Amino acid sequence: MLKITKKIEYALIVLRHLNEHKENGASYSAKEISSLYYLPLENLAKTMQNLVKLNYLTSFKGSKGGYRINEKLDDTSLGDFVESLEGPIGLVDCMLEKNCLVEENCNIKSPIIRVNDNLKYALSSIPMSDIVK
Repeated sequence: MLKITKKIEYALIVLRHLNEHKENGASYSAKEISSLYYLPLENLAKTMQNLVKLNYLTSFKGSKGGYRINEKLDDTSLGDFVESLEGPIGLVDCMLEKNCLVEENCNIKSPIIRVNDNLKYALSSIPMSDIVK
């Protein structure tokens, strides 16, 4: 089954939540977002810290601390976002690694490359601003 990872899912939930509330200038902690969406706090906190490192979020310390969304998303596609968090998109291992054991005799390489390229194209054509609105 082809599906997004939990890290991507949690990141999209966070970004959408923070984007929906950015006008009031509030920041939200990982604990608050975890409680709102019933997400595991430890995994969510790690994902949010990663989003700060990638400059999608800004973190604030102190009693009114938390996270706020950055405007970087306006110029980012879903494909770029996924690759920034998880690395290159590949349907099968040989799309990501050069040492495939069956490459010489593989009879699906060409169609899988086309499917992979189409998937990457589709993801790159979706602006993150459409996802987090």
